[in-house]
Order: sequence, then structure tokens, then C-alpha cells
Amino acid sequence: MGWLPIVLYLAAGAFALWAIVAPLYQLTQPAATVTVNLAAEPSGSILAQVPGLPDGVTLAPTGSDGLTVNVTATTPPCDPGSSACTAAEQGAPLWLRFLSVLPTALWSAALAVISVLLARIVTSIARNEPFAPAQARRWTVIAGAILVASLGADTLTWATASLFVNQYQLPADLVPTAYYSYIPPALALIALTLAAAFRAGRTLAEDTEGLV
Repeated sequence: MGWLPIVLYLAAGAFALWAIVAPLYQLTQPAATVTVNLAAEPSGSILAQVPGLPDGVTLAPTGSDGLTVNVTATTPPCDPGSSACTAAEQGAPLWLRFLSVLPTALWSAALAVISVLLARIVTSIARNEPFAPAQARRWTVIAGAILVASLGADTLTWATASLFVNQYQLPADLVPTAYYSYIPPALALIALTLAAAFRAGRTLAEDTEGLV
């Protein structure tokens, strides 16, 4: 086994560990930070339009385009003047803290699977078996892992943002919009193309086997 498969296996272990540790760690933290994708609008305008945020809730633009802001809650949702409003040590609701890190955990799990499969692909090639029957299946599974992680994480981000906004009754300017990145599906398409190429290579190798 060469050094590259070893590195990929180590990376897979790290990703798998983080997929487990990240949610558990987040549950011990008082704050919950969610990403809210908004309609196109300058960041400064977004921040200026929502001066009446609840105590313990803050906004921070993630880029100059103003399409995305991170919303952080460090206190539980409550009615002004109630005893719960002074219980800052309680932090954000447990379920919200858990949901806020699920997209990261999902991607970490997917990357662990992808790293293992890439290690096996590289190992098969190193053994002079580039068109082994499992190679095409591995690329197909990689494509599926990318799609599941991408669609799942983006959907969880939108759902968590919607729950956050409703839970804390944030101003109407903060309306979460579903956003799905086009880059992961493009990578999945490349993986499917490689699967087809390896499948064709396997067929060609079988057809020419024994020929001089």
C-alpha cells in the first residue's frame, strides 16, 4: 500500500470522528449559529433594517454581497420581562444547537465515505487492476455521497434557519431562502462520468483479454 491510500484512510478516520464529535461538542456550547440565506441586498442594509433583535441574538454578514448572514443566539427565546430572559447561562435551545451543526456533520460523514472509496480506487490501480469490477461502483457511490451530503446539508441549513427565525420571532426582513450550491452536483456528475469510463474500460479489458 502506497502513502496516498494511507493518507486517505487517515483523513476518513478524521472526518468520521468529527461527524460524531461535532454534534456532541455543539450540545455543550451555549450558542447556536445558523446561516440564513437572504434575497440579494447589501449587508449593511440588512443589518440596518433589523435593529429590534431579541436579547442574545446577533447578526454578522458572511460576505460583501449581503446574500448570507450568520445569526447567533446565546439565550433561550423568551418574552421580555420574564425570568427566562435573565437565564443567559441556559443558552439556545438544545435542539437548535444540535440542528445548527448537522450540515457540517453530514458533510463530514460523506467525506469519510468518499475518502475510503478513493483509497480503495487508488489501491486497485496500484495493484495493476484499474478496471476491477468494483471501481465503477465506487465512483457511483462517491457521486451519491456528494449529492446526498450537498442536498441534505443545504436543506438542513434552510430548515434550521426557518425554525430559528420562527422560534425567536425575528423581523420580517430575515426571511430564509433555500439555496442549493451547483458545485457539488457538478462534482457528482464528474464522478458519474468516471464511473462510466471505468465501466467501459472494464468491458474493453474483458473483450481484449487473451489477445496479443
